[in-house]
Amino acid sequence: SPTQFPTDVPTTSPTKAPVIATPDPTTSPSKTPSTPPTAAFPPLVYVGDNGSPGDGTFPLGKCQGDCDDDDDCEGVLECFQRGEFEPVPGCTGTGTGGRDYCYDPNPPTPSPTPCPDMEIVVNIVTDNYPEETSWILTNNCDGSEITPDEYVEKEFSHVQPYCLPLGEYTFVIEDTYGDGICCGYGRGSYEVTSNGVSVASGGEFDGTEASTFGSCSTTSPTKSPVVATLEPTVSAAPIASTKSPTPTGSPLSITAAPTEITYRPGDLKVPCDGGKLLLSTGLDCKRLTTYDERVQLANGSRSSEKFHEDADGAAVIPHPTDGGWYYTSNSESSNGGVGTLRFASNGDVIGYDRTLRGTIDNCGGGRTPWNTWVSCEENDSDGYCHEVDPYTKFTQRVQVVARGGNYESFAYDDEDPSAPNGYRFFITEDSSDGALTRYTPDDSAYTGNNYDILNTANGVYEYLVLNERQGTFTWSTSYSAGKTSASDFFINSEGIDVHDRILSFTAKAEKLLYTLDLEQQTYIVTSTVSGAFDLQPDQIGRILGEADVLYFCEDGGSNCDIHGRDGTGKYFTIVEGTGYDSETTGLAFSPDGMFMYVAIQSNSHIYSFWRTDGMAFNGTVAETKYH
Repeated sequence: SPTQFPTDVPTTSPTKAPVIATPDPTTSPSKTPSTPPTAAFPPLVYVGDNGSPGDGTFPLGKCQGDCDDDDDCEGVLECFQRGEFEPVPGCTGTGTGGRDYCYDPNPPTPSPTPCPDMEIVVNIVTDNYPEETSWILTNNCDGSEITPDEYVEKEFSHVQPYCLPLGEYTFVIEDTYGDGICCGYGRGSYEVTSNGVSVASGGEFDGTEASTFGSCSTTSPTKSPVVATLEPTVSAAPIASTKSPTPTGSPLSITAAPTEITYRPGDLKVPCDGGKLLLSTGLDCKRLTTYDERVQLANGSRSSEKFHEDADGAAVIPHPTDGGWYYTSNSESSNGGVGTLRFASNGDVIGYDRTLRGTIDNCGGGRTPWNTWVSCEENDSDGYCHEVDPYTKFTQRVQVVARGGNYESFAYDDEDPSAPNGYRFFITEDSSDGALTRYTPDDSAYTGNNYDILNTANGVYEYLVLNERQGTFTWSTSYSAGKTSASDFFINSEGIDVHDRILSFTAKAEKLLYTLDLEQQTYIVTSTVSGAFDLQPDQIGRILGEADVLYFCEDGGSNCDIHGRDGTGKYFTIVEGTGYDSETTGLAFSPDGMFMYVAIQSNSHIYSFWRTDGMAFNGTVAETKYH
């Protein structure tokens, strides 16, 4: 069976001699930087639980915790009640998960002090042996070096920002044990960014791993990330939906709204990627990834890890602070797991890493309300679901299903008045009698730590049972009743979506779309055969705007396409996969709606699509051609 995370950790280090780094005799002695690195705000410091022990720690100072209320904080400071690793205003780092910290709600407004040269941020997520991890950041132009204090906290994110002179830098991370920081004894990782662009990342290495970036040239670099040229025509940087750029053949700039809306869904006339895809008029695209190749990044470098095999279900998760986002993508292979593409706020790819390992045939999944990804295994009795946080790199197997199975997609309803905190969670299973599960966490799961919500005992499992004659449904605690209903009505259920208390899911074997009214407990079923589909409906995506559109991918075979269905029930085709004989999957949209992402599974080709009129996908369209 697959290894589950987090793994059990031995109480003592393995009994082999640690690898001792031998200094290079040709290397110059360490020097203190000529200009000390500076951090923008104080770091979060965990003093104790509500100020204990009582050794004069009350009241707590700025960026100190743990506080319960404002009285625990000194002066005008207040207690910032936060989620697990939610950033605290005016403080740096992530602190201790689930703890609250004092902050200044009305800080004085200082003169802006932007970093004039290179803002370098080092983020180390330690494994179960943090004392074995260290790093050196060397300025190759003057020989100065920066090293951190010894790490002592296990599986903890240490974020350290520095404002440094222009130059060429080499970052070397070392594990004295010689086995890296992932994944045998915890799930550590590291990432280094320079002016917001990822320049080094990873976790799996032996004794050391090094990356060099920057230049000793005296010319000041451009502060914004380098924009990669998008083929075959223009590059589109996301912009506010109230303004749109004018295509010029070069990276687009923000101008007044375009005089003409050019996007015509269903008018398939635009070839992309050498004719492998046929796009609707007004769209363009770029291929971002290929299996077993390092990902091309916007700064001209490539990712340290190669892209994963058989890309499948995916979601976009917003970055909590910098306006960028993550595209978390499953690997439906014997190696399984999840890989994550990191995007800057302008849509550039700035990083890639393997976020989950040790699982098998990760097929579908879904996003949680607190912006993590739930990845489900399609692995018979050994298949389960796992939660992945692309920001903190935290992973765990969750309890949203009661037993092993061929699980597919995950969705949530956060507006159920009869559920604790309003939350219900739904999981489909891709088998001939795969019951559709509704999971309700126990009240005790809501501890203030979001990671507990899907992984606390005593949750309730219920299964969808349809009443065909009356067009109604119920939720039964009988697993056998759920299996019978699935085999009678919705064989091989896959994609699922919940919006405004309407649940939609696909049953690909019979090419059906089920739409459930969760308030009225009624349902309707429609066939996709008369629509635009050539094959079986698979993943579902949704984007909202002037027209509420439900998007579908197709599962397997030639001409695998991306289709839409509007509120009137009419179907249209967005993209036609003319050059592929595979599965389209992993459909997701950037948080601002400017980019659409889709995977072609067989060779893990991830494509980015954008409108050439500069508008978001939820904006006005010229005309829709229906099928």
